[in-house]
Amino acid sequence: RFYCTQVSGGSFASTEHAAPPKKPPRPGAPSHLGSLASLDPVDSYNEGVKPWRVREHCECLQPQEISPPPTANLDRSNDKVYENVTGLVKAVIEMSSKIQPAPPEEYVPMVKDVGLALRTLLATVDET
Repeated sequence: RFYCTQVSGGSFASTEHAAPPKKPPRPGAPSHLGSLASLDPVDSYNEGVKPWRVREHCECLQPQEISPPPTANLDRSNDKVYENVTGLVKAVIEMSSKIQPAPPEEYVPMVKDVGLALRTLLATVDET
C-alpha cells in the first residue's frame, strides 16, 4: 500500500508499508517469538514489520472542490409522476423519522402511508 504524506516545503511523498504494526503479546500469554522474548517490548512490538520507504516523485491526489453538475431547468407544474415521486420520498422520510420511537402498533399505519404513496406513483406511471 502507498500513502501520501506532506513533507517539508509543502511537497508530497509516497510511502509504502507492507503490513500494519504487530500487536504486542498479551501479558501472561505464551510467547511464540522464542528468542525474541528477551528483547525490550518496544523492540519486539514491530518485529518483522518492513520499514517505510519514501518515494520522492509521486503523483499524490490533491483535494478538489466537488460541486454538483447543473440540472435542467424543467417546468414540473403539471408533472404527476414528479409530484408522486416527491410524495413517496416525503412519506418514506416521515416514516423513517417516526418509526424508531413509535410503539409497534403504530408501524402498520406508517407502512400503509408509504405503500399508498408507492401505489399512487405506480398508477401514475402506468397512465403515462
